[in-house]
Amino acid sequence: QGITGGQNVDASVDDNGHIHWPVLVVYDEFDQSDFVQDVHEGTTVEEIMQMIFDPSQPPPDWDVERRYKVESVRVYYATHQCKELATGKKKVKSDEDFIGSLLAGADRKDAAD
Repeated sequence: QGITGGQNVDASVDDNGHIHWPVLVVYDEFDQSDFVQDVHEGTTVEEIMQMIFDPSQPPPDWDVERRYKVESVRVYYATHQCKELATGKKKVKSDEDFIGSLLAGADRKDAAD
């Protein structure tokens, strides 16, 4: 079952046309990871980190000194999404195409057509 526990790891598009991504957070230093199966496209990286490193919760076993905090972690992003996501009549281009269109100044509606 691996890191994802056998859960579906594909990105998807909901009925409102919003993309939901799986997110894997890797802590190389400790050979540990966290897997968040469904992250809405509007969620910021900071919000994900706040959920994972919630100061009101006990720290992970591997971080007893609480070295990992939202304000002190460095985040690097990588993706290998390369297929089109489809829902009903609407197709959403791969993240590379979508991000490229954003950088080129296209809005989301234009990028999905």
